Amino acid sequence: MAPVNLSKEVLRLFPEWEHRCPNCGTYIESSNAFCPKCKTAFDEKKWRVPPRFLKSHEAMSEYAHKMLAPRLTPSQRELLFQYFTEIFADGFESGDFSAWNSTNETPSVVGNPVHSGSYAAEFSAALWNYEYAQILFSGQTTLHVRWYIRWSTVPTVLALVLDAITTTGGFQSLFTVRFDTDTMRITDQLTSSNYDYNSASFVADTWYCIEVKFVVNDGSNGEVRGYIDGDEIITQTGLDHSGVADITWIRLGQAGQGSAMTNYIDDVIIADTYIGPESTEQTYTKTWATDALFKKLGIKVGDEKKSLVGISNAVYGTQCSFQRKAFYANGRFWVFYANSSSDIVFRTSTDGLSWSAETFVRDGGSYGPNVSVFFDGTYVHYAANSTGSYPWESAIYYRRGQPNSNGTITWSASEQTVTTTYNKASNPHIGVDSDGYVWIGYRDYTNGTCYPYVIKSGNNDGTWGTTPNGFPYQLSGTLRLAWAVSPIPLTNGKMAVVYAAHNSGSYVEPIHVRVWNGSSWETEVKTTSTSYHSMFYSAVAEGDNVHIAFMKFVDSESPLEIMYVKYSYSTNSLGTETSLQSSIPYEDDGTDYCAPVITRDVVRNEVYVFWGFYPTFAHIYYRKWNGLSWETRVDWLDESADGFVGDHTWTGFYESNEGFIGFLYQTKGSSPYNMKFACLPRTATVDAVFKKQDILLTIDVDVLLQKLGILEDFGVDVDFLKQSIVKSFAVDVHFGSLLLQTVSRQVDVLFKKLDITRTFGADSALKKQDITMSLAADSAFQKQDIPRNFSLDAYFGTTAAGIHSVTFGLNAIFAYRVRLPELWLDENGKLVLNISKPYAWVGT
Repeated sequence: MAPVNLSKEVLRLFPEWEHRCPNCGTYIESSNAFCPKCKTAFDEKKWRVPPRFLKSHEAMSEYAHKMLAPRLTPSQRELLFQYFTEIFADGFESGDFSAWNSTNETPSVVGNPVHSGSYAAEFSAALWNYEYAQILFSGQTTLHVRWYIRWSTVPTVLALVLDAITTTGGFQSLFTVRFDTDTMRITDQLTSSNYDYNSASFVADTWYCIEVKFVVNDGSNGEVRGYIDGDEIITQTGLDHSGVADITWIRLGQAGQGSAMTNYIDDVIIADTYIGPESTEQTYTKTWATDALFKKLGIKVGDEKKSLVGISNAVYGTQCSFQRKAFYANGRFWVFYANSSSDIVFRTSTDGLSWSAETFVRDGGSYGPNVSVFFDGTYVHYAANSTGSYPWESAIYYRRGQPNSNGTITWSASEQTVTTTYNKASNPHIGVDSDGYVWIGYRDYTNGTCYPYVIKSGNNDGTWGTTPNGFPYQLSGTLRLAWAVSPIPLTNGKMAVVYAAHNSGSYVEPIHVRVWNGSSWETEVKTTSTSYHSMFYSAVAEGDNVHIAFMKFVDSESPLEIMYVKYSYSTNSLGTETSLQSSIPYEDDGTDYCAPVITRDVVRNEVYVFWGFYPTFAHIYYRKWNGLSWETRVDWLDESADGFVGDHTWTGFYESNEGFIGFLYQTKGSSPYNMKFACLPRTATVDAVFKKQDILLTIDVDVLLQKLGILEDFGVDVDFLKQSIVKSFAVDVHFGSLLLQTVSRQVDVLFKKLDITRTFGADSALKKQDITMSLAADSAFQKQDIPRNFSLDAYFGTTAAGIHSVTFGLNAIFAYRVRLPELWLDENGKLVLNISKPYAWVGT
């Protein structure tokens, strides 16, 4: 291998190491926690190997163009390409075509639109004319041409833009590149072949990065490749281009194919290897396995949880799916259910695995549907029925309290009695509007059948107060054996009420929605489908819209389905009904009570629908709406060892709390029953967004750079100041607007890690910090102990706004600020962090 003489400035653009698993030989990113192939735990230092691009100048050149160049600023690219062949480049900043050999027709240089800088080229071709600029260069057998292009009107027929020519042995057109609204076509004139990409969907007034690669004079190893915005969309290899010596001439412009046409071209580069899109700022994209980043930062995010909460003899201790009985607050999971002593109780857990003893709430008749819980972010509210015989008809009882971090509840007032029309209410469902007023949906019995009602509190302080005029409000005048009513909070005091009904063996009622707009009731709207049983639905709000899941009934000869529909407040209408699970056999014996539960992830704005019993009876399933589509069904919980009673016995969180989505359910077919809890992995269901735009990271400097994939030194100015102190810094990690955790560290950062060499006018050993310095002159500084301090100014960019100063003693840490706009999960469940900062460093 011939020596490659590169300047220090250029070498610093390259990584010092790659990392290879010693067990299986897989090359991996240094941000990984383990080898993705053999799962061996990652060791950053032991796995270091020399980078593969060092094997030859060709390999280094390919790495420089393909890996480094897309991430560099223009000034850094210019430095890089002094050593890695850039044949030609023009951004038209001269204001003319002086960099080109010649032009055809009358192309112009314009100040608008431009991709970068102040100018771009405009090519306006008349009908059947080809307006272009052309550049000649020494013959190349491998050639990349990269340019940015936009059209004011995208051609509707394939129109010529680029022509690659050889003049060795005579003039010959080798390759042409054409475009229309959907197609990029490369024509290989040597083999008379067209290579098309037909899914481009070009849009007017939009810049596109186009790159092509041609390989000739290499036997049957010729190549044609095409790229759009860095994505390789045309790949043809093994082509016979042996009859052509080289490429010497490029024409770039626009042909008027069938009509006059205009395009704009900017940032043209011709090189001997891949060039890639421009970058006006340094952007590092780093992908971690789901929770690897959090582990590196020392943040505990938790795994999927599944645990036994307790034992109960109540056969329906955790019903119903349309109600809520669980949430997360103040560092604890909270679950409410009916126990063996005919009581409503709650338990708590700090980890979702180990649970506290039962805490008595009130009498409940060993029947889970007798209580409904709602957590408003500060207070937990419950609505309950008294004990008695089925259907446990009574007045409604309400209470509010604040859940504490020690697992207790500080109640705002004593339990309040809520009087209803007949005082024979059951199956209450509680919600709290944005003004703190309590709404309770319920069914009120008269002569063995019931009507649906909703009632609102007069106070919002934990006492009920005087029920306002117009309440209780009767939602329907139709008597049914059973109604279920759910008040769903919207914004600005509005409330959506979702309700359904059935008679024994008769399922003719749709899902109903009626909205209180803050002063009056809107017109009721209904689903097209009829619902199966009154309780087999679930609803959650997103702003002023409502997501609803329910079971669809057609007739006794047809299978059941789990459906989703969205209510829109702006139009007071229900959207298209979507089937999430079809082909559920109709039995009406409990084994088909799949009873969906819907939950919204408030950070990622995703929706989960859970259900049980189908396709396999003793399993819990879910599907997720990711904002674009419903993802494939997930077989989540397998309880085949315990089994289920022949009825639905589950409920879930109304919405995610601090990143957690929990699920409360009951297993076993006979008493005693197991009360169980499961929680999706926090990092799999929550988008961890660093909301603060400037976060001070406290990680050892070289470790931080490795973690973020920043393979650069940076300049520092060192000045002696004041007295010695030790500084520590913290990083605030947010899930949405919620502060999840603050991680603080105090770490010694040795100067040798920063490769800083300074000459100081002082006499000092500075041995304490293992700093190698050149010293001159006498000073009062004492060996070993240096009662002096200094600051480091870290320059990100070249402007004053890019300077961050940190002052610390020689045994202190070095930290700097970095902007972290986005952190998300990609389609493969990987956590992706985008860090954008100017890439120009100053200093030594």
